[in-house]
Amino acid sequence: MKRVYAIMVTGGEPFELQIKGNLPLEHEGKTSLFHPVLPKGEVEPLLEALREFGGLVESNLTEETDEQREIRDRILGKVVLPCVQCADCRHYNPTWGDTLCERDMEPESETECSKFEATVMTDLG
Repeated sequence: MKRVYAIMVTGGEPFELQIKGNLPLEHEGKTSLFHPVLPKGEVEPLLEALREFGGLVESNLTEETDEQREIRDRILGKVVLPCVQCADCRHYNPTWGDTLCERDMEPESETECSKFEATVMTDLG
């Protein structure tokens, strides 16, 4: 399975690399941040190649937890939401086991939420 990696290169020699299916990785010798989309097995060889240019190479190679996978599945639509408005609803949070819909709220709760939201939006100006 492919995923997006964050790779930061600091210092070292300037370089330009092209990875199939990605934008070119261009580094001018200072600090560069790349976001290649790669299968798991291709990341480590890329990091080794980048280290050959002498810079500090950092990346997010940690694997996602079960909780993160569940959230990703919800966001990517692998979980059926109660209604089509849920993803745009101000009460929707993909980390909740069950979504909270306005249609499920007590009228006084909805009124309080709306007042609070209006106050926040006014404060943000």
